[in-house]
Amino acid sequence: MKSLRARLLLLLSVAVTLAALVQAVAVFRNAMNEADAVFDYHLQQLALSLASGDMGLPGFGPNVSAGNDVDYVVQVWAPDGKRIYVSRPRSELPSQAVLGYTNVQVGGEQWRVYSMQAGGRTIQVGQSTATRQALALGFALRSIWPMAVIAPLLLLAVGVAFFSASQDIVIDAYRTDVLPAAERSAGAAVLVLGYRLAMIVSGGLALWLATDVTGWRGIYALMAGLMLVLTLVTLWAPRPPLHAKPPRTLREAVVEPWQEFFSRKGAWALLLAIVFYKLGDAFAGALSTTFLIRGVGFSPADVGLMNKSMGLVATIVGALLGGALQARLGLWRALLLFGVLQGASNLAYWVLAISPQSLALMGLAIGVENFTGGMGTAAFVALLSALCDVRFSATQFALLSALSAVGRVYVGPATGYLVDALGWPNFYLFTVVAAVPGVVLIYWLRDIIEARDVQNPGG
Repeated sequence: MKSLRARLLLLLSVAVTLAALVQAVAVFRNAMNEADAVFDYHLQQLALSLASGDMGLPGFGPNVSAGNDVDYVVQVWAPDGKRIYVSRPRSELPSQAVLGYTNVQVGGEQWRVYSMQAGGRTIQVGQSTATRQALALGFALRSIWPMAVIAPLLLLAVGVAFFSASQDIVIDAYRTDVLPAAERSAGAAVLVLGYRLAMIVSGGLALWLATDVTGWRGIYALMAGLMLVLTLVTLWAPRPPLHAKPPRTLREAVVEPWQEFFSRKGAWALLLAIVFYKLGDAFAGALSTTFLIRGVGFSPADVGLMNKSMGLVATIVGALLGGALQARLGLWRALLLFGVLQGASNLAYWVLAISPQSLALMGLAIGVENFTGGMGTAAFVALLSALCDVRFSATQFALLSALSAVGRVYVGPATGYLVDALGWPNFYLFTVVAAVPGVVLIYWLRDIIEARDVQNPGG
């Protein structure tokens, strides 16, 4: 376990195991507490049933049969204190207790009893604490058994998520390290193209195959086989130049990359630009489907068809064209131009909101928004690559891309309130305004962005 990756995987495994154990303990304790409350409830209900004569006792109705194998013990006292009924006459049982719930010690054994009066008599229903604990233990163990059954599936899901996230980080770091500045735009465009094609294969196509052809087991095997074949591509992939030794500690892998980034001029402004650059798109996209279906009145089928066809094609074409234009314009000019275009494209939804329902107009709005969004995404990915020091490319790209998602994550809850307050037309005008801060920050950071675009960071 000398490598950092092995230690991280071990740490993750331990963390998942501890989390599962904590959850199991919490479920177990909760089940024990619930069982205790249930047993108390049963004591009371049994006493009430006896008092009403439903279960029968001498003088109350038909006799109840109770032997030593019964969990609850019933005793009845006459008004003068003489015990007139006991379900276990040969056992050492609690004496008459106060009304309500109480704990009684009898011959070294603890009892939980419930007493009440009915018809001048005192009815007591008791249960041995040892019996309660044994029954509660069985109930609690049955409660956590499903967790034990799904534990292998849980570990498998965690493993898939861990290696999937690790693969994303490695691919981003590899692209950042292997591509020179002149090819970052093309690399970003190809990234968007590959991502969208993968969404088609693993989404709609996989769902159709699983439903009508292979079944779920077959489609998972097919996707795993596809991943296995594609991993062979790495055998022929060019190796990036080695600028520094791989990190050996968590400090070298996590802390030092942040220290290096914040030692730069304008680091905080760059972080703000990353958060705000796609903010207008985040606002517009959060409720776009809701707007098209509920706001304008299109059918879900029409919206889905347009999004999967026009939207997908427009995004791919926009990303490829954006990559080509960025190579000519340079990173800063491309970011500025595409930022203006992707903000202004939200006006297409504003036009859709104030116009009569038109399928062609919806297709145009979706196409324009996705086309400019694809251009902006290509330039934005290239910006993240340019900001990475190749000594820390994996960590810095992962942290910067995670930071870029902050806007998309936190605008979602706010969009519903904004639509209620502003209405759909004014909401989409607001999304245009929301795109302005990101463009202004990009304009202000010209010198820093252009310097990062032409140099080999860390080289």
